[in-house]
Amino acid sequence: MSYNTITYRVADAIATITLNRPDARNGFTAEMADELGAAFTAADSDDAVRAVVFAAAGTDFCVGTDLTAGGSDEDVTAPDWVEWSTRVVRPMTNLTNPSSPPSAAAW
Repeated sequence: MSYNTITYRVADAIATITLNRPDARNGFTAEMADELGAAFTAADSDDAVRAVVFAAAGTDFCVGTDLTAGGSDEDVTAPDWVEWSTRVVRPMTNLTNPSSPPSAAAW
C-alpha cells in the first residue's frame, strides 16, 4: 500500500510506523486514520514483524485533529461509518503478532 501521511517500513523484524506530516505538526486527519489502521493491520499480518514502533517526524508527535485537511465530507450517518480514532485504535489494540514473547524498544 502507498501512504501519503505516514511512512511504514520493516527492518530487522521491527515495523516502524511514522506520522509524516511535520509541516502540519502531524495533525491527525481522516486519511491518516485510514493509513494508520492499514499499517497496524499490515504489521499484524506480517509474520516477520516481531515489534511495532510508533513514531513521528518533526518536532511534534501530533497536535490533534487537523480539521482543515478534509474528511468533513464523510457521511457520519452511514451505518458502516467508523470514527477516525477508532479506525486506528481497533487495529492497534487487536495486534496478535508477534507469536513469540513480546519485545520492547525505547530510546
